[in-house]
Amino acid sequence: MFEEKRQKMLEDKTTETLFSWISEVCSLYISSFVNAHVMNAQHRDEGAAERTTRQIVRGFWDRLTSSPELKYVLDSVRDPVPHRK
Repeated sequence: MFEEKRQKMLEDKTTETLFSWISEVCSLYISSFVNAHVMNAQHRDEGAAERTTRQIVRGFWDRLTSSPELKYVLDSVRDPVPHRK
């Protein structure tokens, strides 16, 4: 599944697909840690773990899209410099 989504992102070459892929990677990576903490340490249900994962990923995106230090990175992805001849 991961490789299929990665391949789609590489073939599509749009920022929307790139950002969607990054969100999925973030969710996949942190979900096992969040599940272990929320479900095992806090003794809450799977729904609480999923909501917590979404909040963490949303916080990451908020910082990524609003941080002045990262603005130039996003701008270069959104508006690539045309090739010079």
